[in-house]
Amino acid sequence: MDWSEADLEELPASVALIGKNVTELALEKNSLSEFPGSVMASFTSLVELYLRQNQLTSVPDEIGCCVNLDSLYLEDNLLTTLPEGVSKLKNLKGLCLHRNMLTSVPECIYSCKALEELYLDSNKIATLHPFIGNLKNLREL
Repeated sequence: MDWSEADLEELPASVALIGKNVTELALEKNSLSEFPGSVMASFTSLVELYLRQNQLTSVPDEIGCCVNLDSLYLEDNLLTTLPEGVSKLKNLKGLCLHRNMLTSVPECIYSCKALEELYLDSNKIATLHPFIGNLKNLREL
């Protein structure tokens, strides 16, 4: 499902009605400042989520309901952290967080053992925690 560049400022709650059947959701280049947790929880089959180039200041903890999520694109937003729900994303292989407002690597990421690609450039991160070494599948940082 592609709603990129659709001038969206918010997601209608009715989107949750189709969520369970969607495997790819693109909401890039909109003006979303939030993604309602109740809507996020309905996307249980989601494999790829594109939320880049919005104005998100947070991601709902319900992201953890998207247990099949393989790729999460959150670059070019206003994120300062990620919710603990990210730690439940055991299939996550790609996480793009560049060009946000992060000052440290969110600890929930260290639980994503399948992670192969983690992009953190153009944030305000000064140091990496030694736990980054626990991500044994990480190929790109």
